[in-house]
Amino acid sequence: MATLELSEFGLNATNIGSVSLMRLTMNNSADTAFLAYNEDSFGEFCTDLDTDGDGVVDRLDLDSDNDGIYDVVEAGHTLTYTNGRLTGSVGSDGIDDTLQGNPNNQTTNYIITDTNSDGTPDFQNLDSDGDGCEDVSEAGFTDENIDGYLGDNPIVVDSNGLVTSGTDGYTEPADVDTSGEYDFKEQGIAPSITTEPSNRNICPGCTGTFSTITADADTFQWQYYSGTNWIDLMEGGLYSGTDSQTLNISNPTAAEDGNQYRLLVSNSTYSCILLTSNVVTLNVRVNTIITNRRITYRVNRN
Repeated sequence: MATLELSEFGLNATNIGSVSLMRLTMNNSADTAFLAYNEDSFGEFCTDLDTDGDGVVDRLDLDSDNDGIYDVVEAGHTLTYTNGRLTGSVGSDGIDDTLQGNPNNQTTNYIITDTNSDGTPDFQNLDSDGDGCEDVSEAGFTDENIDGYLGDNPIVVDSNGLVTSGTDGYTEPADVDTSGEYDFKEQGIAPSITTEPSNRNICPGCTGTFSTITADADTFQWQYYSGTNWIDLMEGGLYSGTDSQTLNISNPTAAEDGNQYRLLVSNSTYSCILLTSNVVTLNVRVNTIITNRRITYRVNRN
């Protein structure tokens, strides 16, 4: 088994006859999350790959896809790191010794994670679990223009390939359901509204509801329209169930006649979709009117 030093690329090629496995040679400026590559990762002529096109090649880039998640996290070895680099000692082969059963033999004791098995490792994949919700959002970070990259355009990175034009990122990714698996690696299901709410007639002093049926949703927020903005409803007064599928309205008055409401629906582990129900209207109406010498309103409570 021959080993050829490709110093101009900072690489080692094991089994160079087929170039079946490419390994990084690390130094103080390199990403010490050891990354194994196949031959396609470097292209036909073994040129350096720059997945995110930010000018910092992947072997020196601490965030190779600019999703705000360190490569050392997406690599999948779960070892301790600081500022995107492993904290263990690096041996003469340029690989962190904690990644090796036998230090300095140019091998590692783990396989780079490819969560959805699509042939693209997570550190190069903007949707690692293939659920249609991009990693940057599932990690809990901000993607203003929804392009899968941290922050907004134009993207600015530092010498380590970390995005500096974003407002957040590079903290521990979200695990909303506390399953022990980061949300960007755990396939989520988009929520849906299966039954929309309908307009309601409620008599003064009576009670009524707006009801919605949803699927794969766990977060709800009813809102009302102020005439200018949609405002979140809070529990208390006329309203209860403001954070559920059913909004209860008690003892409305003529002042509430014509109020408009809607429900926001989402799945806490699938952050890419926020659904909005149809807008519904509350009509405050007297049910029965009896007329004699004086006008009397007699209400049948619902």
